[in-house]
This record gives sequence, structure tokens and C-alpha cells, in this order.
Amino acid sequence: MTPDPAPGAGSLLDVLASVLEMPAEEVAARLGESFFGLGGTSLDAMEVVDRAEEELGLTVDVGHLLGMAPLSTVLAACAPARVPPPAPAADRRPVLPEQESFLSAERLIGAPMHHVSGAELTGPLDEDALREAVRLLVARHESLRTVFEETEDGHLRHVLPDWRPGLVRLEPPGTAGGDPVAAVHAELARTSADLLADGERPAVAFVLTRFADRHHLLSLVVHRALADGWSIGLLWRELTGRYAALTAPAGPAGRAVPPGPDTAAISGPGAASGGSAVPGPGGEAPAPSPDLLLDRWADLAATGDLDRLARRRVEQLGGFPPIVELPGDLPRPAEFDFRGSRLTFTLDARTRDAAERAAGRAGVTVTAVLLAAWQLVVARRCALDRFLVGVGVARRDRASATRLVAPCVRTVPIRCVIDDAEPVEEYLRRTARAVAEGVTSADVPLGVISRGLPGGRAMADRRRVPLLQITFSAQETVLPEQVRAGGLTVRYHEAFTGLVAADAGLSVLRWDPSPRLALDHATAVLTAAEARVLAEALRAALHGFDSGHGRSLARVRTIPARQRRWLRRRRDARSPGGGLVILDERGGLVPPGGVGELWHADAGPAALRRSGDLARWDGAGRLRLLGRRDEQVTVFGHRLDLTEIRDRIRSHPDVADAVVAGTGADDPAHRLLLAAVVLSRPLDDPLGVLVPFTAEGLPRYMLPSRWAIVDAIPTSPDGGHDLRQLEHLAVSPNRHSSPR
Repeated sequence: MTPDPAPGAGSLLDVLASVLEMPAEEVAARLGESFFGLGGTSLDAMEVVDRAEEELGLTVDVGHLLGMAPLSTVLAACAPARVPPPAPAADRRPVLPEQESFLSAERLIGAPMHHVSGAELTGPLDEDALREAVRLLVARHESLRTVFEETEDGHLRHVLPDWRPGLVRLEPPGTAGGDPVAAVHAELARTSADLLADGERPAVAFVLTRFADRHHLLSLVVHRALADGWSIGLLWRELTGRYAALTAPAGPAGRAVPPGPDTAAISGPGAASGGSAVPGPGGEAPAPSPDLLLDRWADLAATGDLDRLARRRVEQLGGFPPIVELPGDLPRPAEFDFRGSRLTFTLDARTRDAAERAAGRAGVTVTAVLLAAWQLVVARRCALDRFLVGVGVARRDRASATRLVAPCVRTVPIRCVIDDAEPVEEYLRRTARAVAEGVTSADVPLGVISRGLPGGRAMADRRRVPLLQITFSAQETVLPEQVRAGGLTVRYHEAFTGLVAADAGLSVLRWDPSPRLALDHATAVLTAAEARVLAEALRAALHGFDSGHGRSLARVRTIPARQRRWLRRRRDARSPGGGLVILDERGGLVPPGGVGELWHADAGPAALRRSGDLARWDGAGRLRLLGRRDEQVTVFGHRLDLTEIRDRIRSHPDVADAVVAGTGADDPAHRLLLAAVVLSRPLDDPLGVLVPFTAEGLPRYMLPSRWAIVDAIPTSPDGGHDLRQLEHLAVSPNRHSSPR
């Protein structure tokens, strides 16, 4: 049954046809297909949301549009758009949850949370016009005039009625023949804390560097609490447009101040909705205010919708482990330091075509294919079939929000399920549905979800970022690589500032005309060589999706040809040190660096003998044994060696014997550690002594959550430990067992 279209749906059909560049009749005939199935992209979806609100006064559910829902469902669900109230005139305003998170994180890690980007200017530069363009830009966007003030309860926003940052001049640092733009941005990343240290001024700076008479670099340094990547693209477009108009030949009425990159951005219908109380330059409508997002969040909280969304999301994510331990050669440090490095890489035409063919066959976006490939790369190395990936979601599902300068992106947990038996296309569609599911819950703060999940907070420790250690983002920039403006050739650049918020994160920097991606990784967790291997594996996954269409996902191993040849040599018993292979639980080949069970092929390539040992090939091609398979369990995403925990408990002078086992559900997200202890002498409060002693030598996630004090370790008829009896005897550490 096709849902009845909502009022205005006919006009919305015309908008969809216009955005998709196909006849309205064809769209109407294909309402049973999804938006992406008709060739739409994420940016196209943003345009539909924008135009529906601006032209028709309708709100389109972006979750339906970005998911696999048929267009008939999208048309039926559209509703009249809510007109936001004007921004409050209060001198101090609440901050957005994202702003509070960035400001708190900056204090926690002791490093500036700043974006650094730039426009390389080639040609004759009119500095007066550039300075005026900067002034007009700052006057229009209240985020560029915002100062954060710390209080006992957090931070408040103070929007200055007028502020003129001017241009900061920076002499070019020595490059010794290297990239001068990269050298400037590295210097700004290093000194941005000093540049923006004055808490009485907005954390924004426009820095001009002169390389030669006709070669300059204008850099924008801005706090992440003020702008996200989309915002920075908007600012550069508007600044470039203003400069072009200011340097254009004067007409009869003199120079006209332009409305920025497009007329609707300033003077279109509803442009003033939710805008700053301060008039824009020249009397034009101000840009939208971050209060748009606060109003939305307040509405959701007041109606109870936020609580309902949170409960539903926690329920959806409840069976997924909150820890993903990506294997690596480096020992994980005692404290995650947020320091990172970026590997920027491209995809050749063959790989790009493979990704686009896979997307077309599955009826999903290329972005969904890239996320699916990244998930599979991680899964093959971590021996996981269920885990969470943090995906950046822009909360810009209203027309005014698409023109808002603010940190709108929230990292949301997305469910990843690897079912090797399902076809490749179904896996890709499953990934797209998981993203759409996450988008509908993007208003729920990550902290709320984390506190509600089993182990989400309890298993957190200082060695890693809680809940989301693997991330993905598609920045789908609103900027071209290069434009002409006012006699200048303008080429845009983005800098990496050296901070990461996850063990490893894949970013899609640009897809057209040539795909450009970045793999950011924590330098204390992964080496540069390991990051390069992950990038190679991503390419292999994309080709595997293409060549394996219609076949099971099990065929896509994410192993590049170079590594496959190496693994074949290690499996060949005739090779020096050969006769060895590492397989996962389903018998699939594990990529170098990944964890699996070691098998011996010394009886020939067709005859394998299992060893019972967990192992991995390290970056130098050496075999690393990780312990016996039956002595390791996975709890809340951590692969734990039970002998290490047992030995710590046994080292107490009052302990005669101890065993540690994983107990409870087979699902690692609900598995618990149980310790059974035989005392060498009676103790008045055995758990009061043993629990803190164990905690002194082990991280929090390795501490048993159930304890049994027994006279002897009970055994089962087959000679093993009687876990059923131990489970019956065990108590939690906050309860006292009977003294022994």
C-alpha cells in the first residue's frame, strides 16, 4: 500500500525532480525506490531539505531521505515547517552541547581545539578590499563574534555587538624548498593557542602571509566550538564572493556589497529566521544563530521526545561491545594523549569506478560503500562480527541550519554487523540503513547513550576514548578546489592540527573530481606503516565489493594482492619458516596484523592442523603468539588473557589458589569476569582486601565483576572447573561474602 501524500507533496515531487535532474513523471513512477536508488547523494539530500523548507514551507525527514525508505514514505511524512523564534537578546546565552564538549575537552587534554584552513591567493591582491570583506563576514555571523565565559555550571556564550579582527600578518617560515602553505599551517597549528589565547576576544583569527608580490596565503584559525567543517566551507565561499564584489568595477551607484556566495544565503525566504539580534552589514539580514539548535534540543526535551529517542537508541545498541581493540605493534600507553598523525591518500580511477559500481548495484551512496569498506577492514583485523563505529552526522536538516556557522556535527554510534553468509549488496544496504537509523537519533548526546549501555562507562579507562575508538566522516565540502575571484586564483587548503579523538578514523575529504581520503590515527596506538596497510586494505575491500557482487561477504577478505602473495609463502611448508597460516573462527584468512588462530600446514597445503594459539603477523613479518585460545575471552570488546588476571590475584600472600573465567552470555557485550579464590588463611573481609589489591595492578576493565570465596575450586565430571556452581556462589564486589 502506498501512503497518502502529505499536503504540498506534489510540489515536493517537483523539487525532487529538479534536484535529481530527471522528469517529474519519472520520479512519480519510481516512488517505490529510495532517494539514493534514484541517484541522489548526501549533498542532494541537503538541497532537498533546504528547498522544501524555503520554497514550500515543508519539513522533510532527513532520516527517511538518507535511508532506504521509498520516496512515497518521504512524501507522506513531510509536514509544515516550524518557524523558529528570533534569537534571544540576552547578553549571555547557553552554549550548545557540542560547544561544551569541545571546551571541556580542551581543558582536559591541555591542547587547543582549533581548525586551521587557508586560501592560497595568486594574483594582484587588494588588501583594503580583503580587510573589508573580513569585516562584513564577521559582522554577519554571530559565531565569529562569540566569546565563551566559564562559570561554575559550565560555559555561556557572549556575542559581541561589534568586533573587527583585522588581519594578522605572519612572515613565512623557512621551508627549505618544501610546501610553503604546509609550513605556514604547521606553524599556526603549533602557535594557535598563543594566537587565540585572549579570552576576552572571539577565538577567531585571519592571518595573512606574503610569499611574493602576487602570491599570498590567507589563513583562518577558529575554535572548533565555533565552527565545523561545513561552516568553514560556507565562510570561505562567502568571503571569496564578497571580495570579488568589492573589487569589481563600480557601477553608477558605486560598489555594492554582495549577498555572499548566493542570494538566498542572505535575502532568501526565511533567511532572518533564527538569526542574530545584531543587524548584518549594510542592513542585510543576519546569518542564522546557533540558538536554532538550542531551540530544537529544548523542544525535544520538553515534549519527552529526547528521552524516548535515548531509550530507543540504548536498546538498539545494547548488544554491541563498546570497545574495539585494533591490533597493532605498539603497546597501548597507560593514557590516551590525543596526539595523532594523518595519512592522506587518493584512489585511482579503477578503484573509484569499483566503488561507484558497487554503490549503483546496491542502490546506496558511495559514502555508504566507503563506510562499509572501512568497517570490514576493522572487522577482519579485530575478529569482530558486531561493533560500533562513530560516524559524523551533521544536524542540518532545516534550511536555515544549512547556512549556520556552528559546530553542528555530532559523532553518533552506528551499528556494524558482519554476516559473512549474506550477499555483498545486502551488507552495503544494511550499512546504509544503520546510518539512517543513527541520523534519526543524532540529537541524543553521546554521554547519555554511553551511560545507558552495559559497560559503556564502567569499562572506560584512561587508555582510550570511551565507546567510539573507530570513526568515519564524509566532509563532502561545499568548496571547489579552486575558483577565480576579483582577479585572483583562489585555491583552498585544510590543515591537520595533530589531534585525534579515536584510535583510527577514516575521512572522505573529497570525491570529485579525484577521490581524496585521510586516515587519522593515534600515534601511540598505530604506526605510520600500519596506517598505510589499512589504506591498502580499504582499496582491496572496494575492489572486493565490485568483483564479489552477488556473492557472499566471506569472499571479501580486505587483503591486497601484495599481502596475499606474502601469506601464500608463509603457508608453504617448503619456504623457510613456512607452514603457518592464521585463520578466523569461520576459517577465513586473517590479514597481516589481524588476530586469529594459528594453524600448521606442515602436512601439505590442503591439510591443516590447529594449534589452539592466538597469533598475529606483526609489521616486520614476525609471528607474535598472544596466548592460548581457551585462556582468552572477550569482555566489553577487550580481548583478555585470563592468566594475567589469575596471576595477579594469586600473588596476594593470603591466596592459596585462584581461577578466572568468562561467564554469562555468549555475547561479549554481556559477558562478565568471575574470580574464584581459595584463601590460605581466614580473612574478615576477603573482598575488601582482594578487590583493591587486584585493582592496583590491572586496568579497570580487567577486574572481575563476580567473586566467589571457596574452600576448594569445584570441578565438573570431565575434570574442568564447575562454572555453574561458581556462578551460584559468586557475589558482586560491593557485597560481602562469608568470611573463610
